[in-house]
Amino acid sequence: MTKKSDRMAEAGSPLSKFGVLVAQLNSIVNSAPQQPPDPLLCFDLLSDLVSTIEDEPKASILQWQRKCEDALQSLILFGARRPVRRLASTTMVRIIEKGDTISIYSRASGFQGWLSDTRKVDPLSYIGKS
Repeated sequence: MTKKSDRMAEAGSPLSKFGVLVAQLNSIVNSAPQQPPDPLLCFDLLSDLVSTIEDEPKASILQWQRKCEDALQSLILFGARRPVRRLASTTMVRIIEKGDTISIYSRASGFQGWLSDTRKVDPLSYIGKS
């Protein structure tokens, strides 16, 4: 499917609770370059996300997995506080565990590449937001 048909399919299907939480997380991450994310808001949202993953069907997880992983990775790279980073990491593990497990290789490689970069590139340029 193309990206356009993916968006049309998402627009035609009702949002699950998981999809709504992922959309909220994306909104927070997209506004992070202008305003740092509120740690309490992020913590509450991530807590809801973790508890929702357990009840969500695998099909719904698969539909939103990529967007959620991208937002979680961005949140971690923006330099969120330790409790938020830890909960974001836990959330990513649970999503990969219940969804498509192959994405763990690309996520680990991405983090490893950013951590080993001797120039410590700006996180915004690394995740493609600058």
